[in-house]
Amino acid sequence: MAVIALLIVVISRTNRNLELYHQQKLLASDAQELLGVFNSMDTLGSQVAANMELLNFFIPLNGDGDMSNYFSTHLMDSIRAGSLLATINSTDSSALRISVFNRSGDYVSTGSLYETDGVVRRTLRDGAALAALDEALSRSESRAAVLAPHADMWSDNRDIRLFTLVRPLSTSYSSKTYGYIAVQRSVDAIYRLPFWAREDGAEYALLDAAGTDVSPAGALLDLGGVASQFPESGEAATLSAKLDGRSVSVFSSGVGETGWTLVRALPTGLLDAPYSLVYTQLVLLGALLLAILLFVVYLLADRISRPLREFSAGIERINLDNLTQSAPLLSGANTEELQALDRTFRSMLLKLNQSIGFEMKAYMAALQSQMNPHFLYNMLSAIIESADEDGSARTVKMCEKLSSMLRYMADYSNDLVLLRDEIANMRDYLDLMKVRYEEHFDYEVEDCRALDQLRIPRMILQPLTENCFQHGFKNARPPWHILVRFSRDGDQWRIEVTDNGGGVTDSEIAKIHEKIDGYLENIAAKYSELRLGGMGLVNTVLRLRLSKPDPVFFEIKAAPGGGTTVVIGGSL
Repeated sequence: MAVIALLIVVISRTNRNLELYHQQKLLASDAQELLGVFNSMDTLGSQVAANMELLNFFIPLNGDGDMSNYFSTHLMDSIRAGSLLATINSTDSSALRISVFNRSGDYVSTGSLYETDGVVRRTLRDGAALAALDEALSRSESRAAVLAPHADMWSDNRDIRLFTLVRPLSTSYSSKTYGYIAVQRSVDAIYRLPFWAREDGAEYALLDAAGTDVSPAGALLDLGGVASQFPESGEAATLSAKLDGRSVSVFSSGVGETGWTLVRALPTGLLDAPYSLVYTQLVLLGALLLAILLFVVYLLADRISRPLREFSAGIERINLDNLTQSAPLLSGANTEELQALDRTFRSMLLKLNQSIGFEMKAYMAALQSQMNPHFLYNMLSAIIESADEDGSARTVKMCEKLSSMLRYMADYSNDLVLLRDEIANMRDYLDLMKVRYEEHFDYEVEDCRALDQLRIPRMILQPLTENCFQHGFKNARPPWHILVRFSRDGDQWRIEVTDNGGGVTDSEIAKIHEKIDGYLENIAAKYSELRLGGMGLVNTVLRLRLSKPDPVFFEIKAAPGGGTTVVIGGSL
């Protein structure tokens, strides 16, 4: 029965969470409906802001020092500006008034509401109100602010309540504000939305960006201390609280980027009401299932335990000397599932044995590669001294470059190195080739300071340039040229190596990609083929992809004007 009780608790919590989710989704739908009203107003404001003719009226008026209304004394301009606003509003006709004004006392509007000149002048000269408007716009990420329901600020009409969406009047290429656009609608556009009249036991409240309750009369007015627990605008929240002595679940949802919050309060008891009958049925069903389960467990326990004990004993007999055994650990009388387990386990043992073999080979290769190369350095030093005594500066230079490359290749202190170290090693190689081919070859390495902190595996750049000699210049007459470029775009890095050799065909490109894909699918079986000689390009791309957790970009293509371009890149 304890299990049944636990099941009821789990299901009860699941149903409660599901109902809370449904309630939050319902509120989000209501908030979206409210947002649709604001968006229709914002669309009108955006169309006004995009009208260059209106902008051309207000740009020279901004800060002109004349607090008189320009449009009161320039009738033709007033008619033209009003006509433009009327045309914009005619596409929707949802706004009672669209007005454009600035801090210099200039004002023009269109709509079905009248204005009172004295009230207009008083509003335009109210510095505190305009400062509050600027502050509200600065807090809005969408550059639009919705003002709480208020009396008409442009007339002495006290019989109407409006709410206003304000947007700055500015150009698309500048953040400078030349005025303000105010789109006004009656509060009925909000208060007559269907959710206010929904009869499902819930109550609603609406908070503006300042947290003031602007709900219609008769809605949920007293939010107590719950309002302080609401999250930032745009986020959803579910709270438990007591309102007017009732235990309720309070849901809140931000209304887009307006800063407004829609709240829905539902008595807690209504969350569980739909599931009471289900809980009773679950108790009965749980008791029946428990009885059946105990009976089945009793019958199967012994049958299951025997082959598992046999399997366990077989595992205990396994050691390093018999990892490759092919004899099954279970007899043929067991179920197909256990036989599959046996086959899978023996396959795992075989792969483990192979992995141990590969690991031993890797250890041997690592130990062999770490043999002290001092005898090579000593020999090169002897050759350098001998060449210096004979006055062969060319031989001295080549030996110094080769010695530097050998030291770089023999350094196993770090798996990854800075790009500038890779470039230095690549330059040593290219300098050697320059000494060899003299005026028949030159190279250019562009600035890479944008990628100073990039770390890549050793021996990435040198094989890419060596590939130019191995394949690019093989059937091309000198002079030969190699260009190495580095670039960065955000968090993406890119390296290009371009030669002026014989180029590359589409079939050769396809073969290279096919080789890379084949080695990536089964690199363990083919790793011995990935020597730098002859496979330098494939080896380089594979090592780069294995060393980076993020995808690595690789491309090989024919260069414009002849030659080949190899591109590698990835994320920083």
